[in-house]
Amino acid sequence: MTYIFLSILIVVGSSIRRVRQQQQGIIYTLGNYTRVGQPGWCIVIPVVQSMILIKTTHPESQKLIAQIQAKGDVDEELYKKIVIV
Repeated sequence: MTYIFLSILIVVGSSIRRVRQQQQGIIYTLGNYTRVGQPGWCIVIPVVQSMILIKTTHPESQKLIAQIQAKGDVDEELYKKIVIV
């Protein structure tokens, strides 16, 4: 009875993943894209599903000076960093 309870606890513990506020998770089932995990807690079926975390941040607008000395602002930039979980 104890072994069954421990094995269920291990499976449930390994299936819950956390996606942080600056990230999104891409969930694959048997190697095929299934869905996008939004920030918060996600459930991933062990062995069948895998999740890759992508870090997305929006930096503050930056001053941009082109080669022709024209000034402008860059408002939207998207930085991505892929972390395999």
